[in-house]
Amino acid sequence: MAGFGLGVDVAPINLLPGQSLQPTGPALIDLLVRDHLTQVRLLDSPPAPDIAQAQALAAGGWKTVFGELQHAGMRAVLLLSGAYRADGAPAGGTWAPEGPPGASASPVGAMPTATWIADEKAVLTQIRSQNGGSFPPALAGIEVANEPTVDPSTIPDLAQAIAAAHAEAPGIPVTIGGWRAPKTKGQGFLYNDPSTAPAVVPLVDFVSAHLYPDNAVPSRQHPDRSSTDPSAFAAYARSFLQALVADAKGKPVFVGEFGGRSGLGGGPAASQGGSPAHQQAVVQAVADVLVSEADHGLTGGTAWWLEPALGTHTTCDSFALICLDANGAQPALSTLALIANSAPDK
Repeated sequence: MAGFGLGVDVAPINLLPGQSLQPTGPALIDLLVRDHLTQVRLLDSPPAPDIAQAQALAAGGWKTVFGELQHAGMRAVLLLSGAYRADGAPAGGTWAPEGPPGASASPVGAMPTATWIADEKAVLTQIRSQNGGSFPPALAGIEVANEPTVDPSTIPDLAQAIAAAHAEAPGIPVTIGGWRAPKTKGQGFLYNDPSTAPAVVPLVDFVSAHLYPDNAVPSRQHPDRSSTDPSAFAAYARSFLQALVADAKGKPVFVGEFGGRSGLGGGPAASQGGSPAHQQAVVQAVADVLVSEADHGLTGGTAWWLEPALGTHTTCDSFALICLDANGAQPALSTLALIANSAPDK
Protein backbone atom coordinates (compact mmCIF):
# COMPACT_ATOMS: atom_id res chain seq x y z
CA MET A 1 0.00 0.00 0.00
CA ALA A 2 2.03 2.90 -1.33
CA GLY A 3 0.94 6.36 -2.30
CA PHE A 4 -2.23 8.06 -1.10
CA GLY A 5 -5.84 7.82 -2.20
CA LEU A 6 -9.32 8.77 -1.05
CA GLY A 7 -12.37 6.84 -2.15
CA VAL A 8 -15.31 4.68 -1.19
CA ASP A 9 -16.42 1.18 -0.31
CA VAL A 10 -18.45 -0.33 -3.14
CA ALA A 11 -19.91 -3.71 -4.06
CA PRO A 12 -18.13 -4.96 -7.20
CA ILE A 13 -21.42 -6.09 -8.76
CA ASN A 14 -22.42 -2.41 -8.82
CA LEU A 15 -19.51 -1.81 -11.21
CA LEU A 16 -20.80 -4.30 -13.79
CA PRO A 17 -22.59 -2.96 -16.89
CA GLY A 18 -26.20 -3.51 -17.84
CA GLN A 19 -27.83 -2.71 -14.50
CA SER A 20 -31.23 -1.02 -14.39
CA LEU A 21 -30.55 1.11 -11.32
CA GLN A 22 -28.18 4.02 -11.85
CA PRO A 23 -25.50 5.18 -11.33
CA THR A 24 -23.95 1.73 -11.69
CA GLY A 25 -21.53 0.12 -14.13
CA PRO A 26 -19.62 2.53 -16.41
CA ALA A 27 -21.67 5.47 -15.07
CA LEU A 28 -20.39 4.73 -11.57
CA ILE A 29 -16.79 4.56 -12.77
CA ASP A 30 -17.30 7.90 -14.53
CA LEU A 31 -18.67 9.36 -11.29
CA LEU A 32 -15.62 8.17 -9.33
CA VAL A 33 -13.28 9.73 -11.88
CA ARG A 34 -15.27 12.98 -11.92
CA ASP A 35 -15.06 13.16 -8.13
CA HIS A 36 -11.27 12.57 -8.05
CA LEU A 37 -11.71 9.33 -6.08
CA THR A 38 -8.77 7.03 -6.73
CA GLN A 39 -9.30 4.29 -4.14
CA VAL A 40 -12.05 1.70 -3.71
CA ARG A 41 -12.59 -1.08 -1.23
CA LEU A 42 -14.43 -4.00 -2.81
CA LEU A 43 -16.47 -6.68 -1.03
CA ASP A 44 -16.17 -10.11 -2.63
CA SER A 45 -19.91 -10.57 -2.01
CA PRO A 46 -22.29 -8.18 -0.27
CA PRO A 47 -24.44 -9.32 2.66
CA ALA A 48 -27.26 -11.60 1.46
CA PRO A 49 -26.77 -10.95 -2.26
CA ASP A 50 -28.99 -12.08 -5.05
CA ILE A 51 -27.18 -15.20 -6.24
CA ALA A 52 -27.57 -14.32 -9.92
CA GLN A 53 -25.89 -10.98 -9.29
CA ALA A 54 -23.01 -12.56 -7.42
CA GLN A 55 -22.57 -15.26 -10.05
CA ALA A 56 -21.96 -12.56 -12.64
CA LEU A 57 -18.55 -12.05 -11.03
CA ALA A 58 -17.78 -15.76 -11.40
CA ALA A 59 -18.76 -15.60 -15.06
CA GLY A 60 -16.07 -13.07 -15.99
CA GLY A 61 -17.22 -10.09 -13.99
CA TRP A 62 -14.01 -9.73 -12.02
CA LYS A 63 -12.10 -9.09 -15.25
CA THR A 64 -14.59 -6.35 -16.14
CA VAL A 65 -14.43 -4.73 -12.70
CA PHE A 66 -10.65 -4.64 -12.44
CA GLY A 67 -10.26 -3.64 -16.08
CA GLU A 68 -12.51 -0.63 -15.57
CA LEU A 69 -10.68 0.33 -12.38
CA GLN A 70 -7.30 0.06 -14.07
CA HIS A 71 -8.45 2.11 -17.06
CA ALA A 72 -9.67 4.81 -14.66
CA GLY A 73 -6.38 4.82 -12.73
CA MET A 74 -7.91 3.53 -9.51
CA ARG A 75 -6.57 1.00 -7.03
CA ALA A 76 -8.59 -1.46 -4.99
CA VAL A 77 -8.41 -3.20 -1.64
CA LEU A 78 -10.38 -6.45 -1.81
CA LEU A 79 -12.24 -7.56 1.30
CA LEU A 80 -12.68 -11.32 1.24
CA SER A 81 -15.61 -12.45 3.35
CA GLY A 82 -15.04 -16.21 3.19
CA ALA A 83 -18.79 -16.54 3.71
CA TYR A 84 -19.44 -17.09 -0.01
CA ARG A 85 -18.06 -19.63 -2.43
CA ALA A 86 -16.44 -18.48 -5.64
CA ASP A 87 -19.71 -19.11 -7.54
CA GLY A 88 -21.48 -16.57 -5.34
CA ALA A 89 -23.48 -19.10 -3.34
CA PRO A 90 -23.52 -18.70 0.47
CA ALA A 91 -21.04 -21.01 2.18
CA GLY A 92 -23.58 -21.81 4.89
CA GLY A 93 -21.62 -20.89 7.98
CA THR A 94 -19.66 -18.24 9.83
CA TRP A 95 -16.01 -18.16 10.74
CA ALA A 96 -15.30 -18.04 14.47
CA PRO A 97 -13.00 -14.97 14.46
CA GLU A 98 -15.84 -13.03 12.80
CA GLY A 99 -18.54 -14.55 14.97
CA PRO A 100 -20.89 -12.60 17.22
CA PRO A 101 -19.64 -10.96 20.43
CA GLY A 102 -18.91 -13.60 23.01
CA ALA A 103 -18.12 -16.30 20.46
CA SER A 104 -15.25 -18.57 21.38
CA ALA A 105 -12.51 -19.48 18.95
CA SER A 106 -14.29 -22.66 17.82
CA PRO A 107 -18.01 -22.55 18.67
CA VAL A 108 -20.11 -25.53 17.69
CA GLY A 109 -21.42 -25.12 14.15
CA ALA A 110 -18.89 -22.55 13.07
CA MET A 111 -17.20 -22.90 9.71
CA PRO A 112 -13.79 -24.56 9.99
CA THR A 113 -10.88 -22.25 9.30
CA ALA A 114 -9.76 -24.49 6.44
CA THR A 115 -13.14 -24.10 4.72
CA TRP A 116 -13.09 -20.33 5.15
CA ILE A 117 -9.60 -20.10 3.70
CA ALA A 118 -10.49 -22.40 0.81
CA ASP A 119 -13.44 -20.17 -0.13
CA GLU A 120 -11.22 -17.08 -0.07
CA LYS A 121 -8.56 -18.83 -2.11
CA ALA A 122 -11.18 -19.80 -4.68
CA VAL A 123 -12.15 -16.16 -5.20
CA LEU A 124 -8.49 -15.14 -5.63
CA THR A 125 -7.96 -18.00 -8.08
CA GLN A 126 -11.01 -16.84 -9.99
CA ILE A 127 -9.72 -13.28 -10.25
CA ARG A 128 -6.31 -14.44 -11.40
CA SER A 129 -7.67 -16.86 -14.00
CA GLN A 130 -9.98 -14.20 -15.46
CA ASN A 131 -6.99 -11.88 -15.82
CA GLY A 132 -4.79 -14.17 -17.88
CA GLY A 133 -3.07 -15.95 -15.00
CA SER A 134 -1.85 -12.90 -13.10
CA PHE A 135 -3.48 -10.51 -10.68
CA PRO A 136 -4.70 -7.20 -12.08
CA PRO A 137 -2.48 -4.17 -11.41
CA ALA A 138 -5.43 -2.37 -9.80
CA LEU A 139 -5.46 -4.87 -6.92
CA ALA A 140 -3.41 -3.05 -4.28
CA GLY A 141 -4.29 -5.00 -1.14
CA ILE A 142 -6.28 -7.89 0.32
CA GLU A 143 -8.24 -8.12 3.58
CA VAL A 144 -8.94 -11.66 4.77
CA ALA A 145 -11.55 -10.77 7.42
CA ASN A 146 -13.74 -7.88 8.49
CA GLU A 147 -13.47 -6.73 12.12
CA PRO A 148 -12.42 -10.15 13.43
CA THR A 149 -11.82 -10.74 17.09
CA VAL A 150 -8.08 -10.53 17.76
CA ASP A 151 -6.98 -12.36 20.90
CA PRO A 152 -4.70 -15.33 21.71
CA SER A 153 -7.41 -17.81 20.68
CA THR A 154 -7.96 -16.35 17.19
CA ILE A 155 -4.52 -15.07 16.19
CA PRO A 156 -3.38 -18.51 14.87
CA ASP A 157 -6.45 -18.70 12.60
CA LEU A 158 -5.93 -15.16 11.32
CA ALA A 159 -2.23 -15.78 10.73
CA GLN A 160 -3.12 -18.90 8.75
CA ALA A 161 -5.59 -16.98 6.58
CA ILE A 162 -3.05 -14.21 5.94
CA ALA A 163 -0.35 -16.75 5.04
CA ALA A 164 -2.74 -18.45 2.62
CA ALA A 165 -3.49 -15.15 0.89
CA HIS A 166 0.24 -14.42 0.63
CA ALA A 167 0.81 -17.81 -0.96
CA GLU A 168 -2.03 -17.37 -3.43
CA ALA A 169 -1.24 -13.73 -4.31
CA PRO A 170 2.49 -13.20 -3.73
CA GLY A 171 3.60 -9.60 -3.70
CA ILE A 172 0.18 -8.16 -2.80
CA PRO A 173 -0.05 -6.70 0.75
CA VAL A 174 -2.44 -8.57 3.06
CA THR A 175 -4.24 -7.39 6.18
CA ILE A 176 -7.48 -7.69 8.15
CA GLY A 177 -10.21 -5.09 7.72
CA GLY A 178 -10.50 -3.52 11.13
CA TRP A 179 -10.57 -5.58 14.32
CA ARG A 180 -12.03 -5.93 17.78
CA ALA A 181 -10.44 -7.02 21.01
CA PRO A 182 -12.12 -8.22 24.20
CA LYS A 183 -12.32 -5.63 26.93
CA THR A 184 -9.94 -6.27 29.79
CA LYS A 185 -12.69 -5.52 32.28
CA GLY A 186 -16.28 -6.54 31.72
CA GLN A 187 -17.92 -8.08 28.69
CA GLY A 188 -17.91 -6.81 25.15
CA PHE A 189 -15.29 -5.59 22.71
CA LEU A 190 -13.22 -2.56 21.86
CA TYR A 191 -13.57 -1.95 18.13
CA ASN A 192 -10.60 -0.55 16.19
CA ASP A 193 -9.09 0.89 19.34
CA PRO A 194 -5.49 2.06 18.85
CA SER A 195 -4.63 0.70 22.30
CA THR A 196 -5.29 -2.83 20.99
CA ALA A 197 -3.42 -2.34 17.70
CA PRO A 198 -0.14 -3.91 18.98
CA ALA A 199 -1.84 -7.32 18.72
CA VAL A 200 -2.74 -6.65 15.09
CA VAL A 201 0.41 -5.01 13.73
CA PRO A 202 2.67 -8.11 13.72
CA LEU A 203 0.09 -10.04 11.67
CA VAL A 204 -0.38 -7.65 8.77
CA ASP A 205 1.48 -5.89 5.94
CA PHE A 206 -0.52 -2.71 6.47
CA VAL A 207 -2.94 -1.66 9.20
CA SER A 208 -6.53 -1.22 8.03
CA ALA A 209 -8.73 0.51 10.60
CA HIS A 210 -12.35 1.64 10.77
CA LEU A 211 -13.06 5.13 12.06
CA TYR A 212 -16.55 6.29 13.07
CA PRO A 213 -16.15 9.39 15.27
CA ASP A 214 -19.85 9.42 16.20
CA ASN A 215 -20.05 5.71 16.98
CA ALA A 216 -19.86 6.00 20.76
CA VAL A 217 -22.07 7.43 23.47
CA PRO A 218 -22.15 11.22 23.34
CA SER A 219 -19.43 12.90 25.37
CA ARG A 220 -16.96 15.69 24.97
CA GLN A 221 -14.87 13.33 22.81
CA HIS A 222 -17.85 11.93 20.86
CA PRO A 223 -20.44 14.56 19.88
CA ASP A 224 -23.95 13.25 19.36
CA ARG A 225 -25.40 12.52 15.94
CA SER A 226 -27.25 15.80 15.73
CA SER A 227 -23.97 17.69 15.31
CA THR A 228 -23.28 19.20 11.88
CA ASP A 229 -19.96 20.83 12.82
CA PRO A 230 -16.91 19.10 11.28
CA SER A 231 -14.63 20.51 13.98
CA ALA A 232 -16.61 18.53 16.55
CA PHE A 233 -15.21 15.31 15.03
CA ALA A 234 -11.82 16.39 13.68
CA ALA A 235 -9.94 16.37 16.98
CA TYR A 236 -11.00 12.79 17.75
CA ALA A 237 -10.13 11.64 14.22
CA ARG A 238 -6.69 13.23 14.42
CA SER A 239 -5.95 11.77 17.84
CA PHE A 240 -7.13 8.32 16.69
CA LEU A 241 -4.99 8.32 13.55
CA GLN A 242 -1.87 9.72 15.19
CA ALA A 243 -2.06 7.05 17.89
CA LEU A 244 -2.61 4.35 15.27
CA VAL A 245 0.35 5.49 13.17
CA ALA A 246 2.54 5.40 16.28
CA ASP A 247 1.39 1.86 17.10
CA ALA A 248 1.88 0.71 13.49
CA LYS A 249 5.68 0.89 13.92
CA GLY A 250 6.34 2.09 10.40
CA LYS A 251 3.75 -0.03 8.61
CA PRO A 252 1.33 1.88 6.34
CA VAL A 253 -2.07 2.79 7.81
CA PHE A 254 -5.23 2.71 5.71
CA VAL A 255 -8.74 3.65 6.89
CA GLY A 256 -10.94 1.05 5.21
CA GLU A 257 -14.17 2.46 6.61
CA PHE A 258 -15.22 5.89 7.80
CA GLY A 259 -18.54 7.67 7.69
CA GLY A 260 -21.58 9.01 9.46
CA ARG A 261 -25.31 8.39 9.43
CA SER A 262 -27.64 10.34 7.17
CA GLY A 263 -30.81 9.19 8.94
CA LEU A 264 -32.20 8.00 5.59
CA GLY A 265 -33.24 4.61 4.36
CA GLY A 266 -34.87 3.14 7.43
CA GLY A 267 -33.41 0.23 9.37
CA PRO A 268 -31.40 0.19 12.60
CA ALA A 269 -28.67 2.61 11.50
CA ALA A 270 -31.15 5.27 10.42
CA SER A 271 -33.09 4.95 13.66
CA GLN A 272 -29.88 5.73 15.58
CA GLY A 273 -29.94 9.35 14.46
CA GLY A 274 -28.06 11.42 11.98
CA SER A 275 -28.94 13.64 9.04
CA PRO A 276 -27.44 14.38 5.64
CA ALA A 277 -25.68 17.41 7.13
CA HIS A 278 -24.34 15.29 10.00
CA GLN A 279 -23.01 12.69 7.58
CA GLN A 280 -21.35 15.46 5.60
CA ALA A 281 -19.68 16.86 8.72
CA VAL A 282 -18.23 13.47 9.73
CA VAL A 283 -16.95 12.69 6.22
CA GLN A 284 -15.39 16.16 5.96
CA ALA A 285 -13.68 15.85 9.34
CA VAL A 286 -12.12 12.45 8.67
CA ALA A 287 -11.15 13.14 5.05
CA ASP A 288 -9.55 16.47 5.98
CA VAL A 289 -7.49 14.79 8.69
CA LEU A 290 -6.44 11.98 6.34
CA VAL A 291 -5.13 14.51 3.83
CA SER A 292 -3.39 16.63 6.46
CA GLU A 293 -1.68 13.55 7.96
CA ALA A 294 -0.75 12.00 4.60
CA ASP A 295 2.95 12.54 5.15
CA HIS A 296 2.94 10.59 8.41
CA GLY A 297 2.32 7.01 7.30
CA LEU A 298 -1.29 7.26 6.09
CA THR A 299 -2.15 5.83 2.68
CA GLY A 300 -5.68 7.24 2.55
CA GLY A 301 -9.11 5.82 3.21
CA THR A 302 -12.47 4.77 1.83
CA ALA A 303 -15.88 5.95 3.04
CA TRP A 304 -18.55 3.44 3.98
CA TRP A 305 -20.18 3.33 1.58
CA LEU A 306 -20.92 4.61 -1.91
CA GLU A 307 -24.34 3.05 -2.52
CA PRO A 308 -26.33 -0.05 -1.53
CA ALA A 309 -25.27 -3.27 -3.19
CA LEU A 310 -27.41 -4.41 -6.10
CA GLY A 311 -29.27 -7.61 -5.40
CA THR A 312 -29.90 -6.82 -1.73
CA HIS A 313 -33.27 -5.19 -2.52
CA THR A 314 -32.23 -2.04 -0.67
CA THR A 315 -32.10 1.29 -2.48
CA CYS A 316 -30.91 3.45 0.42
CA ASP A 317 -29.35 3.09 3.84
CA SER A 318 -28.11 5.52 6.44
CA PHE A 319 -24.42 5.26 5.44
CA ALA A 320 -24.88 5.42 1.65
CA LEU A 321 -23.43 8.45 -0.11
CA ILE A 322 -25.78 7.73 -3.02
CA CYS A 323 -29.30 6.37 -2.61
CA LEU A 324 -30.64 4.50 -5.62
CA ASP A 325 -34.00 6.18 -5.10
CA ALA A 326 -35.43 9.69 -4.93
CA ASN A 327 -32.98 10.68 -2.17
CA GLY A 328 -30.13 10.59 -4.70
CA ALA A 329 -26.58 11.71 -3.93
CA GLN A 330 -25.93 13.09 -0.47
CA PRO A 331 -23.92 16.28 0.21
CA ALA A 332 -21.17 14.19 1.83
CA LEU A 333 -20.21 12.87 -1.61
CA SER A 334 -19.51 16.30 -3.06
CA THR A 335 -17.56 17.20 0.08
CA LEU A 336 -15.45 14.06 -0.27
CA ALA A 337 -14.83 14.94 -3.92
CA LEU A 338 -13.60 18.44 -3.05
CA ILE A 339 -11.18 17.09 -0.45
CA ALA A 340 -9.98 14.33 -2.79
CA ASN A 341 -9.18 16.95 -5.39
CA SER A 342 -6.88 18.64 -2.86
CA ALA A 343 -5.17 15.41 -1.80
CA PRO A 344 -1.42 14.93 -2.37
CA ASP A 345 -0.19 13.38 -5.59
CA LYS A 346 -0.71 9.64 -5.68
